[in-house]
Amino acid sequence: MLTLDKLKAYGVFGGDIDGHARSTGKDKPVITDADWYLIDELLMALDTVASGMASAGFIERLERRMAENTADQATRDALTELAARRRKSP
Repeated sequence: MLTLDKLKAYGVFGGDIDGHARSTGKDKPVITDADWYLIDELLMALDTVASGMASAGFIERLERRMAENTADQATRDALTELAARRRKSP
């Protein structure tokens, strides 16, 4: 289940799972590889929707998947905002 804390951890490493894997210490954020890959997949799907290339069925499946895999609406909103920020960055 994705939470705001897991999205924050993902952001600390800029989406770089290798950087996360190499980090050490008690301050290392708790996020599993499965969570990391799920965030990556959802971000790519949100990019597809934003590009206008997604079918209505794709959008419905994405919305359902996000609802099933996120803790709350705030987490879904943060994920959507993260996708938008990544599209705007060079």
